[in-house]
Amino acid sequence: MKNGKHNADVRKKHRIKVIRVKELFSPNLQENIPKHFRHPSEHADRKEYSDKYIEVYESATLQGDLTEKKWHLFVNKKKKKLNTIDEEEKTFKRILHYSSRIVNRCR
Repeated sequence: MKNGKHNADVRKKHRIKVIRVKELFSPNLQENIPKHFRHPSEHADRKEYSDKYIEVYESATLQGDLTEKKWHLFVNKKKKKLNTIDEEEKTFKRILHYSSRIVNRCR
């Protein structure tokens, strides 16, 4: 029982690997499925791997953080860019605000 609890604790701290398919091995779906399962497993011991067909990397999410609710393993690039734009806009507005105050005081 103690060993089972230890394994459960180890799994909770496990980082999930994400595999992104960049290109198919062949146009035939029946050939692609086994190859796309076998190919990443050949590189499972690495934290990151990339070639012409796949990109493998560790997620920031720990296995123990996953719940039965809907979850995402990576940040949507568009959302990240929009957040950056929002932050830049806030900075720009602060600069304009202080600049206008300086101009008003100089009059």
